[in-house]
Amino acid sequence: MKHFLLTAIVAFAGLVASAQSSTWPITLTTANGLPGALEVIDDYEGDTVITFVSDLYKFDEPITKLRVTVVSTNTVDAQSYGTTGTTGGNGPGFPFFCISELRILKANNKGTNFEATSNAASLNSGAYMEYINDGIYDTYFSTTTYMGDCPQAYHYIEFEFEEPMSEFRLKWHSRVNNYENMPTHIGLTPGTEYLPYPEQEFVLGEKVASADELAQGGVYVLEGHAPEYLHSFTGTKRTYPGGGFWHSPYGSHVTPNAASAIYLIPVDVQEDIYKVVWLNNKRYMKNSGAGETYHWTDSEADAAFVKFAPCDSVSGDFILTISDTLLLGHDAMGRMVLVEHKADKMGKRGRPTAWNFTLHKVELNASAIGFVLQDVIDEAERRIERLGFHDDEDCGCSYTEFAAEIERGKNLLKKSDVTSAEIINAKNKLTGYLMEYAAGEIYTYSDSVDGILQAKEDGEIKTSAAPDWVIGTYPINFLNALLATSDNALADIEEVGCMEDVDNIIDGVKAATDKFWAGRIDEFATFPIRIDESDGLPGVVQENTGYVWESPYYLFEKEVTAFRFTVFETNTGNKFGNYDSYALGEFQVYDISGNLIELTPDNFKTNSIAPLYGAGIKGLCDGSFTTYFNSAVREEQDPGGYTGTEGYPYIEVTLPTPVSAFCYKQYGRYYGFNPIDTPVKFAIGAAGVDVTPDGTSIGSVAADGDEPVSVTYYNVAGASSVTPFRNTVNIVKTVYANGKVDTYKRVMK
Repeated sequence: MKHFLLTAIVAFAGLVASAQSSTWPITLTTANGLPGALEVIDDYEGDTVITFVSDLYKFDEPITKLRVTVVSTNTVDAQSYGTTGTTGGNGPGFPFFCISELRILKANNKGTNFEATSNAASLNSGAYMEYINDGIYDTYFSTTTYMGDCPQAYHYIEFEFEEPMSEFRLKWHSRVNNYENMPTHIGLTPGTEYLPYPEQEFVLGEKVASADELAQGGVYVLEGHAPEYLHSFTGTKRTYPGGGFWHSPYGSHVTPNAASAIYLIPVDVQEDIYKVVWLNNKRYMKNSGAGETYHWTDSEADAAFVKFAPCDSVSGDFILTISDTLLLGHDAMGRMVLVEHKADKMGKRGRPTAWNFTLHKVELNASAIGFVLQDVIDEAERRIERLGFHDDEDCGCSYTEFAAEIERGKNLLKKSDVTSAEIINAKNKLTGYLMEYAAGEIYTYSDSVDGILQAKEDGEIKTSAAPDWVIGTYPINFLNALLATSDNALADIEEVGCMEDVDNIIDGVKAATDKFWAGRIDEFATFPIRIDESDGLPGVVQENTGYVWESPYYLFEKEVTAFRFTVFETNTGNKFGNYDSYALGEFQVYDISGNLIELTPDNFKTNSIAPLYGAGIKGLCDGSFTTYFNSAVREEQDPGGYTGTEGYPYIEVTLPTPVSAFCYKQYGRYYGFNPIDTPVKFAIGAAGVDVTPDGTSIGSVAADGDEPVSVTYYNVAGASSVTPFRNTVNIVKTVYANGKVDTYKRVMK
């Protein structure tokens, strides 16, 4: 008698059972919500799990078995995992997975009884199958990670139901506070094998006789052969038995199938150089270093240029090289490796490495490979609709020829006798036209930059949002960055090798253009300026420099000769006395042209005296990111004691030359890979004036009395505020230390 586990009864608040007609197999990926969402567990003292709940699946015929096959997890993407041998690691690219609790639920959300088995052995660390549904989150089931116990197929769990099921949903959880090895791509089948690609009729054809045949296009399977090699100890030549068909993670390296199929993208046909692409998972052979076994990438920009050279010892076979310095081969385990040229033909750590390869032609149904061409047709039509280029002067190619090639591709896919070679060649040709057409977007941006330059020459800059000319100030370094990016893009677009290169160049120009327009100063700044986390503090962590934060440009109605930087809060909250102590490695100020204003210790003063740590004030301007200023102080009368400042800690910066606009960068202290005591709330205000955390100026200066003490904003209804009323007219009242009062109107955006 079989023993069945009983699932718990689960209530789903607000979950609507939306049954759908389903067909086998069912594929679930991140698009379906995998690996799940974070959930706090009741009665587990705040512990959390990742929980996934599937849709409700409904079938015309009830089933008694359900197999859940895991193709990828959030820890290992099987499509890019590089172990291709029959043993080792997780097997040939098959990830293991771990589940704390798994339930199969009826339409009414009640559990059903089942018996669970797996093709993967349980670990010897308490991760047995019976723990997968024991109602305890601390126990779990995990498939094996041990080399010897790894199944040579994707790991799965199979459930046999006590009663036939015609509709169900799945719910599972990760380990407590541990979200690794959770499925991100699974297949559901009624107890049968799951293939991550459509089943395709597969016929292994004849051997390719020469490199000239590769230029004709088509689909192939790559087979590696073990070499005769020089034994390093005996000095005798030996032949190592081994080899096999190379495959994507979707296939087997022993018997070729549809997942073993590749096609080639020409790089230099005359030199027999190609990019190698596995058909079903759209992964490329990537550039790697010697001894690498991880060899797939989904980025064509990272794809290797592989040269197919004739093999001297075997007619029709090839030696594959990458970058002219590395041989492509595989070791005795079947794993792909790259090795440097060596006379003894030995691989990494002396393992024999395959030299020669055979390419076999493959016959597949046109419907099985048509997506390769259809994908490019779809992208071409999307690009035409978005860009709207129909003139040869706008796009980088003949639009007439481009449109004709699209139609030719569509007609090819309608042919009943279309060959693999016709599809691959049409795909490669159309991709070339698409790259040239898309490059037209770069020229459009370049024309836009020329217009900006002309506006600058005319003394005016046109906004991106409106056709009206406006008085505005643009940081010249933003403009210089845009010009440099545009010039580089025009040069780089002539050297692109794939659509990914084109899009990366376009994205770079877009980003530089957006930054330029965002840098426009369309309102004047007034002290104090309050900054906090909403402005991006504490900044971005950079290696060896801690947090780096760059302010926007501040434009003032009158020239600024000095300002005060007052800190209210840091990311650590370390206090010396009553206030947070902060630490900065460098404090840099830039003028409107983007030039760094040279500052010396004489340009700084602070209310923190005799700093206990760091280099003192000079640490702010010595150009060294390893030295720093810290606002902690030591009482002179008590060398062993600490005290805070008499107010919020600040530094004041006196500028060598008055400026009407500036921005600055602050670099946090970087200590033991832990950025500490970095400001997350502070204010930039007038020199000599105290500022409170809410942004209010208090006190006055006794210098020349011409420093603002307070700024108040009034709207048309008479309401007042210490911050501007946005998108409306403000009456701005500024009170100076000498009693002078300025009042003016301004629209604050």
